[in-house]
Amino acid sequence: MADLFKLLGLLTTGGLIVLGAVVFLAKHIIQRWIDRAFNVKEKEIDHQNKLLEHRAQVTFSSLHVSRAEAIRLIYHRLLDFKQAALLCVNKAILDDGQGGERFTTAYDLGVDIHNLVEREAIYLDQETCDLVLKVVHEYDQVFMSMQIGAGIPVAEEYYHPKLERSREIIMKAALPALNKLQDQFRRTLGVA
Repeated sequence: MADLFKLLGLLTTGGLIVLGAVVFLAKHIIQRWIDRAFNVKEKEIDHQNKLLEHRAQVTFSSLHVSRAEAIRLIYHRLLDFKQAALLCVNKAILDDGQGGERFTTAYDLGVDIHNLVEREAIYLDQETCDLVLKVVHEYDQVFMSMQIGAGIPVAEEYYHPKLERSREIIMKAALPALNKLQDQFRRTLGVA
């Protein structure tokens, strides 16, 4: 009987050792499986985060390019408008038959700027939009005060003071808007 108890003791101890080893191995296998699954999920989440960051960067970059393009368009159109308005005023005393055409060109550029600012206003701050539209309005006032484009002959002696004042308004009116557009363009590019 003592041999039986010894045998049972050895079997029980051996069984416990084997059971302990199996539990230990099972624990490590399960732990490795969980770690792998966690690492795979973590990599998947990191990959998705990088994709989202990339998409956000591309969207931001696209908006940046669109903003720069809107500012560039408005800036160049405003320069063209300024030149056309100046030409219109400078040639107002000539009776060369092109006064109406010059006025139409300047007027059309003014309308074009107004429409462009309305369309691209989302890319500009309100102050800049207001400055650009103010230029168009001031030029319109100059044209109305001189009756440019109305087909009325302009006598140089009568309009000379108005011509000088109109030139001055045209030269100065666009400067704040042009400077503001330049500043915004430079900030958009990151060089200001």
